[in-house]
Amino acid sequence: MLGYPGYRSRWMQRLGLYSDANLGSPAIWVHAVSVGEVEAAVQLIKAIKIKYPDHRVVITTVTPTGAETVVTRFSDQIRHYYLPYDLPYAVKSFLRHIRPVAGVIMETEIWPNLYHHADATDIPILLVNARISDASFKGYMRIKRLTRETLCKTKLVASQSILDGERFLALGCEKDKLKVVDNLKYDLEVKKDLREQAEILKRDYFSGRPVWIAASTHEGEEELALSVHKKLLSNNREAVLIIAPRHPQRFERVHGICMENDFKVTRKSASDRFTQEMKVFLLDSLGDLPLYYAVANLAFVGGSLVQVGGHNLLEPASVETTIITGPHTFNFKDVVEKLRSADALYTVADEAELEEKVLSMFASPERAKLMSDNALRVLEENRGGTNQTLELISEHIN
Repeated sequence: MLGYPGYRSRWMQRLGLYSDANLGSPAIWVHAVSVGEVEAAVQLIKAIKIKYPDHRVVITTVTPTGAETVVTRFSDQIRHYYLPYDLPYAVKSFLRHIRPVAGVIMETEIWPNLYHHADATDIPILLVNARISDASFKGYMRIKRLTRETLCKTKLVASQSILDGERFLALGCEKDKLKVVDNLKYDLEVKKDLREQAEILKRDYFSGRPVWIAASTHEGEEELALSVHKKLLSNNREAVLIIAPRHPQRFERVHGICMENDFKVTRKSASDRFTQEMKVFLLDSLGDLPLYYAVANLAFVGGSLVQVGGHNLLEPASVETTIITGPHTFNFKDVVEKLRSADALYTVADEAELEEKVLSMFASPERAKLMSDNALRVLEENRGGTNQTLELISEHIN
């Protein structure tokens, strides 16, 4: 394994070996653990680059998919590293080579050694879009003293909801450091030509057929979606299901599941024509999900019928696609509450309810359109977190 260059680079960086760091202009360091956090940080990073044109922006992630998202979003404009293990030597090596003027940490990354050594070298740690899930809160409460000591090393905790703010205070965050700002995830950027691309794709590739998507799915959810699709096909033989697994390492496995369930399936990577007998399209690529959300009439957002905590519901909302999710959405509690209260989201408990909602939404396009309009309105009404956050972190960047 250590002979594989990609793995070796990641392993060396996680141990704190950053000999290839590009020193020069001052660096603003942004840490986003994986795909969701990188996506949430995109608009903030762009705003930082505009406000601080003489600074480098360095991004760290933990997962390879997070790293790939950085490349997709920023190409070679921004240097990416893997965050080191929270060991004194590794952390000190990272900070010594990167030499950031500030560390902007996304969401819930509370690392004692990292925060301690950043504070010791006068690097302000700014925890933004901060949130604490039910499970994380219970876990941090068990080590409350260490958590409090770590949070005391921050200069700012900008939480994404009042509830999250209260939890940070309960964990020992100092009140004068806590601010509540709008969730950065509402500041999604939709490419100007995305809808036009989606219309062309739906017309030319999918032949104008009705489409729904099971997105960011996890183990167990693809089978449920395929079972529902069989019922849908009994009513509408033209219907198409797009399956977009959350993790690339599951692409082959999900393709096999489709075949085992006797579906004619085409993969995006195969570049084959989507012929009339095809009923399932496997989105086995990264970075294309927004386009296929826009293609779909209806979106089931995964990680929610299994206890993962859900994924970003605002992505389909931004392209006016009707949204269904499962009951396990603790990672997006505030977003779910806003969408529910606006009649912009269906939550289903199991396969039977998913089947009922999918069938009813295809049978009632007016109802589906009303819900998608409501979801887009929720998104528009809650924008602004990027500017609020940028203003707060600017107080700590020289």
